[in-house]
Amino acid sequence: MKHTRTLLTGRMPRLARMAPPDHPVEPGVLHRAAGWYGTAFLVLVCLMSVVNLEGPLPGTAYAQGFTAVMPFFLLTGVVLLVLRLRGRGSGPRITHGALDPEDISLGPLGLPPLVVRWFLLFGLALFGWAITTTFFHRHEIWVGPQRVVREVPEWLVRVPLLNGVMAMLAGFLVMAVTSRSQRTPLLWRLSALMVPMTIIGWARVSITQGRPVIRLWTQLGNAAVYPIVVLLCMTIAMACAVRRYRTRMSQWIAVFHLIFLFLTASRGGLVVLAVLVLLLVVRLARRHTGAGERLRRLPPSVLVVGFLGVLAATAVSPILGRLDQKSGRLMSWRAGIAALEGDWATTLFGLGSGTIWPWFAYESGWQGLPGSRRVWGPFGYVLYHAHSLYVTVLVELGILGTLLLVAMLWPLVAQWFRGGSTPLVVLVSGVCACLVGFTFDLYLFKNFGVSMLWWTLAFGALMIGSDESWARRHAVPDMLGPDAPVRETGFRGSEERQRT
Repeated sequence: MKHTRTLLTGRMPRLARMAPPDHPVEPGVLHRAAGWYGTAFLVLVCLMSVVNLEGPLPGTAYAQGFTAVMPFFLLTGVVLLVLRLRGRGSGPRITHGALDPEDISLGPLGLPPLVVRWFLLFGLALFGWAITTTFFHRHEIWVGPQRVVREVPEWLVRVPLLNGVMAMLAGFLVMAVTSRSQRTPLLWRLSALMVPMTIIGWARVSITQGRPVIRLWTQLGNAAVYPIVVLLCMTIAMACAVRRYRTRMSQWIAVFHLIFLFLTASRGGLVVLAVLVLLLVVRLARRHTGAGERLRRLPPSVLVVGFLGVLAATAVSPILGRLDQKSGRLMSWRAGIAALEGDWATTLFGLGSGTIWPWFAYESGWQGLPGSRRVWGPFGYVLYHAHSLYVTVLVELGILGTLLLVAMLWPLVAQWFRGGSTPLVVLVSGVCACLVGFTFDLYLFKNFGVSMLWWTLAFGALMIGSDESWARRHAVPDMLGPDAPVRETGFRGSEERQRT
């Protein structure tokens, strides 16, 4: 067919791409390059599901595979973004009296929207402050029964922070260079691809270890953090189903990810799932009653298979037996909080990143990790990392770092309170539900593959929210809006929204 495109390059039909003479369409090569950049992102995520890029590079304990791969990906994204911004005016581009679906999300002065800039700048400030603290504190661990003091090289503390920055920038660039018409297909493909990649990654782990692995996890993240991946992917599928984008398949994808979440046997995953349901009920029950009607019209097969799958996943996973287990988190948290009880400067500026929990010194192989995963250090007997983003920031970066984190997360929380279209509410609720999960394990500063996916969806939700707000303020129709009718475009297996 003339307009046939593959799943990896889903684009709007030629009619939707046409613009008036005074608003020329972006060069096709840039649009295609942005699509392939999104494809490269999907390939990277698939690769991280089967290959451990967060382990040390061969022959060195100072860098991870993630450290070596990401600079090339980021450089390409920066070049694409600069080219797409080149010669652009201020604000979104209008085509045929509506927001141009081929355009990228822009605010005044041709820059990303204010909420996106706020989110990005405070994220950079948080990591910048963490890196700064490493120059003013000594990092050491105690080894063996004699508790021999061993000083940790500075790069073992700073490399994970640089990786955290790169994970954040990757999420930003993927969403920033992706046009509005490509955004939903890209996120949907991510959610769809993670179904087979989760199964393949789980099988790969079992084969490598020589025995069946009961709790589901892949090289992208262990069983404690992988629930964030499947919950985000489930949220994407739910949003696409509500938006009527590949509705039936999106429903099945959401069911698969829900089953995967229970197979991880993660107690934190159960909490995050409950928070997601609560956020959706509060928002959709008040302002989006149409979504409830759509849920009631779900095919019985989806409901039956979903219920049986969740029941079976709960029965075969060890999740019920883990509900009363002690993990040592509270012990480590108490030790960290106690270490802050000193002078006001320590409380304000923190102990310094990596001082109490220099986790990469152990995961890199520079120092062997005991089987109990508990280590001795200057601040007592603790887990080798805090298993909590918020405790880590408070203890190691102090009140200043905590304020930066709160300021960074505020646009997401504000977007949830602000509401919006039903698909947007679903996406933002999923992103915000993960913030509760950040209480039970260390993200953003660790688990960079999982964090990169969260950053991607967070930036995407803010850009979608900014587009919707701009369209409402200026009374401009949105050709990709949730109320636009859906029709087949002629692309293989593709649906797009187009105002008729």
